[in-house]
Amino acid sequence: LELDPSFSGILRGVAHDESEGCTVTGNCIVMVNKPIKIRRFIVWLEGRCKVTLKGTGYSVSNNEGTESRTLYSKDIHFMGDDGLTQTLMPGQYAYPFRFDLPPNVPASFRGKRGYVRYRLQAAIYRPMFAHDIQASRDVSIKRCLMNDGTHMGDIRETLEGTQHTNKLRYSATAPSITHREGGLIRLNMEMQLQRPETQSIRTVTCALRERVQYRTTDSNANTILSKTDNLFPLGYSTFYPSQEPGYNPSEKADYNALFRLCPRVNADLNSRLMKLTHALVVNIMVEDTKPDEHEEESAYETEATDTEWCSEDERQIDTKHSSPASTPPNSAPNSAPSSAPNSPVLTRSSSASSITSIFSLGRSHNGYTSGGEELASIPAIKNHRRRPKKKETHGPHLTLCTLEVPLVVTSREHIWAENHNPPSYDDVQEPPSYHTALDDLPRAPTYQMATHAATHAAAKVFSAVSSKVPRSHV
Repeated sequence: LELDPSFSGILRGVAHDESEGCTVTGNCIVMVNKPIKIRRFIVWLEGRCKVTLKGTGYSVSNNEGTESRTLYSKDIHFMGDDGLTQTLMPGQYAYPFRFDLPPNVPASFRGKRGYVRYRLQAAIYRPMFAHDIQASRDVSIKRCLMNDGTHMGDIRETLEGTQHTNKLRYSATAPSITHREGGLIRLNMEMQLQRPETQSIRTVTCALRERVQYRTTDSNANTILSKTDNLFPLGYSTFYPSQEPGYNPSEKADYNALFRLCPRVNADLNSRLMKLTHALVVNIMVEDTKPDEHEEESAYETEATDTEWCSEDERQIDTKHSSPASTPPNSAPNSAPSSAPNSPVLTRSSSASSITSIFSLGRSHNGYTSGGEELASIPAIKNHRRRPKKKETHGPHLTLCTLEVPLVVTSREHIWAENHNPPSYDDVQEPPSYHTALDDLPRAPTYQMATHAATHAAAKVFSAVSSKVPRSHV
């Protein structure tokens, strides 16, 4: 099965909107060494989406945890429509095929609990007592939302923080869309303490979060089981402004972070069984040496984002399958002094997709039951956060401020086919070689830590990664 050299597998535009499909063209090459009899000769293309969720408890059956749907299916018959057996003499034969994919199908994806796959197959069915001949290959389908000539850095969005605004005024500015093949993200963070005489910014953690939501449905598209995976494919970075020499809490702080995307980051996806979204998550830890015990916390609100799957009615039905979203961990300050006087103290994690399984925030709760970890409804999170906390008698008071900047990750229309040197990390938008990144990028390690001390030590690990695949840094 040979695809046409001009085939790119690009779906342009947003699904269910003004978009363009793509055409899969090529030839099925048949090499015949001696005469063979053929009853039927078929070439077909099938697109399939499958989700497998493991439910807990005796009430969950295997049928409810697995769902498979056909996205596209079409076949071409070259021989056998008339019911007669034909004979192919020795030689080489080429049978051209053409399949038109509609614009609303999702792009190819493979995750921990499901996949979207497009497979091209050919089969020659022979008479009785003769072996059939089959061949197959997967076809990669991508969705491109913007032309490669568009400069992504010009499309930026600024979001204001809404949590604990009586203690900290903060905002973040970042691009709204970028490419997964070498896209450059410039994240700018501005912070202003409200009581600088007793407050300081202890830590700032930033990361790219990839949220994958899986679900199985019934005949009416109602959710039966659901599961949410929060991944950090580029790791996370933590720095400590209060440990920097010359730190002045009364001044307005301005910090910048850079992220260079690589093919380890998947593109956004939205289908009936799977949804994949991205966001830049910033965690700011504010330290207050003299907290005001009579001051009311007025900023516990969390705004709904586009990462929520269901509507309000569906979310009420699926509340029993829900749990809050997780955010990047907050590392404790490093005791070592800063070596560079003009840069904040920095700690990087290893580029692991399993970081979210190591760390957890104190605001996470155990409110989910069997059936999955779907995003919790907003009122449930509010009620949990408003529960009275135990007053601390020793040590400073710590307050966590979180801000999420939505980010759309799309695929490039054109990528380099040969191995080239990677571009400059700071100021070039062109992607590194796709195949070079796949060959040189190490697999994400999986940590299994049992003690808190080991977990805390894992946050300071900085594993060496090939220089051809840059890491996110501040």
